[in-house]
This record gives sequence, structure tokens and C-alpha cells, in this order.
Amino acid sequence: MINEDLWSELESSCEPPVHGRIQRRIHPESPNDILAAMSYPGRQRMLVVSAPSSLFPNAVRLLRDLREVRGLAVDVEVVDRSRSELRIAVTSRDLESVFTPLARDIADAVAASPSDGVILETVQRYAHWQELLRSVGSDGLGLETRRGLFGELHVLREHLLPNMTSALDAVRAWTGPTGTDQDFQLPSCAVEVKTTKRRSPATVTITSERQLEDYGAGDLFLTAIVVDERRGGTGVSLPSMVGDIRESLSDSRARAELDLNLARYGYFDHDVARYDEPRYTVVTDEVWRVTNDFPRLTTAILPPGVHRCTYEISADFLTQFAMTRDAFTAALRRCHQ
Repeated sequence: MINEDLWSELESSCEPPVHGRIQRRIHPESPNDILAAMSYPGRQRMLVVSAPSSLFPNAVRLLRDLREVRGLAVDVEVVDRSRSELRIAVTSRDLESVFTPLARDIADAVAASPSDGVILETVQRYAHWQELLRSVGSDGLGLETRRGLFGELHVLREHLLPNMTSALDAVRAWTGPTGTDQDFQLPSCAVEVKTTKRRSPATVTITSERQLEDYGAGDLFLTAIVVDERRGGTGVSLPSMVGDIRESLSDSRARAELDLNLARYGYFDHDVARYDEPRYTVVTDEVWRVTNDFPRLTTAILPPGVHRCTYEISADFLTQFAMTRDAFTAALRRCHQ
């Protein structure tokens, strides 16, 4: 697995060459050749995917269309008459913390890819990360995104971590950053999280007809986190919430999974100074069970051609679906069994 320990090992495991690179194969169980490498003399971290040269022409054309991102470099190197390498490197020290989850995510995706599509998969995952880094921008995450991330981390810390048999299972259940329909997905249930700063929300905003769709999900729960959001005060900053969860995870695999999801969300440690404010205090934390008669839109009831729906549910109609904290806890534990 690509993590900071691996990069340290590459730096210290042997006497570095004056020029060249030290490398370790990642995912040895995969038929695809994926390497974490450190090049010298610049001690540059790299992810290398080696494959038959015949797989590269289409990928090279895609690479030409990608815009450059500061601090990252990608190139193709011909190794011999039959093989070439796609190399992704971090060129700026302040982006090394970003590069670790990026390299791990790409390596994980490429390991599971069919061998004849391995280079195309690499380029597509790299393009996804380029877009993510570009979307975060120079000012970091926007206020609404920070609030949403805080709410999901609150649910992870207060509801998932205390009730799963392992921290790794709890962190892996946080699937929202990968683009799933609900923010948390367990073996037999799912949880969608909505976070608002309105003290008494009259409505809950749903941003897709698939968010409250329970096909294959088992039990489905909707949570609404109301936060007091202000500059200064006694609330918790986003970096404090992240740090608190990190410190609670003794399993290094769970910490690595958390960091990967944070990066997928666009939260990078080099931006933490931007996130010291606002600070958040959780005012209410409500949970509703989504049943057949829950007021919602789903793909099954929408007319053909209608999609990407955003709608609001009046909170007055949700009273009968409300769950106590104890009932929600019991449901989560059953879901995990």
C-alpha cells in the first residue's frame, strides 16, 4: 500500500544511487506492473505503470489534451522495443501529502483493471485527480463544501466509529467521497447526511433522485445535522475534527483510508490554515428512517427524461419517521452484522 511509511522506506532502505531510482512493486497480486518509485538525485516521488508499448498511443493522445497542474508531472518513457512506462511524479514538496492518496487511488484502480486497459485507466484516474485539484482552487474548499464535510465527519465520529466492530470497517463505510448515491454504505443499510446552518430547518434539501433510493441498499436512513457556524467562538474547526478522528484511529489502514477519502473530498493538509474558521457547533442531529411511504422522489416514479432533480422535503412531514439515537445505534449495529 502506498503511504508515508513506504516513501520513508524508499528513502532509507539502501544507499541511494547518484542518478536513477529506487522502487517497490505495488499490488504484486495484480498482473499489471505498478511501481512506487523515488528518483535521484532529486528524491522525487513517482508512480510508474509499465505495459506493452502497443497500449500507449491512445493514452498519449489523451494526455496531450490534459492541462498542466502545478506540482505534478506526467510523461511516457520508452523502456525498450516492447515496453514503455507512464510516470506520474510530484515536483513540488508542498504537494507530497496530496501525492500519496493520489498515487494510492490510481494504483488501486489500475491493479483491478484488465491488462489491455491498464494505461487508459491510469490516464483517466489521473485526469480525475487533475480535475479535483483544479476544482479546489487556490482558496481551498468553499464554505458549503466544508460544512458538508464537517457533517459527514460528525456522523463518522459519533455514529459509525463507536458502533462498528472495527475502525477500518467504519471508515470504509464512508463512501460518499467516491461518488456513491449515499454518504455511508454498509452491508445492509445506507445513510445520507445533510448539513445545514439553519437553526430550525423547515425543509431538508435532497440533491438527487437517487439519494433516497433504496434499491439494493437495505435499510435507508436520512440524517440532518444542524450546526452553528461562526468565526471565532468555542466551536470545532474542520482541521480539529479531522485531527480528532485521525488520533482516534490506531489502525494505520483505517488512517490511510480516511486520508484517501479526505483527499477525494478535496481536503488537503497543506490547506489547513485556510480552514481554521469558521468553527462549528452541532446544534441538532436528527435521524429519519426512509420507508416506502417516506416523502421522496425516486427514478421509478419520475417521467422518462426527467433526472438530476433537486427538491425539498418539509420537516413537518418527517415526524413519524424520526428515530431516537438509541434506535439508530441499534440499526447500525444490525446493518454491520
